[in-house]
Amino acid sequence: MKSVAVRARVLLCGVYLQNAKTAEKQAHLNESWRFLQYAHIVSQPSAKLHFKVHLHMLSFAFRSANRNEIFGQLIRLLLAVPGSLSGKFPKGNPGTSDVSMFAVCEIPSDLRESLELDTA
Repeated sequence: MKSVAVRARVLLCGVYLQNAKTAEKQAHLNESWRFLQYAHIVSQPSAKLHFKVHLHMLSFAFRSANRNEIFGQLIRLLLAVPGSLSGKFPKGNPGTSDVSMFAVCEIPSDLRESLELDTA
């Protein structure tokens, strides 16, 4: 049985993915990308979610015709599952090609507040 914190992460990740989709449909591409980054941070402990988010990021990169991001996401897709399963993922990393895939990053304050509610 999944813990409440795990279920909350799954739901939160789903909300961010849906928000990304909605923002993209409204041509708010920077906002869509931010939601994808938040989904990535939330998804990292789960191999399945982590892989799924990178698929969404890759799809967005293709739609944006961003070659650097496409290449970066392809590499990240290979590392997402092993990183999550081993627990060796860089916390707070947004999952984008403009940030090293090994860099630990500060979690944005609004997202950090949401994650703290998950574990309360």
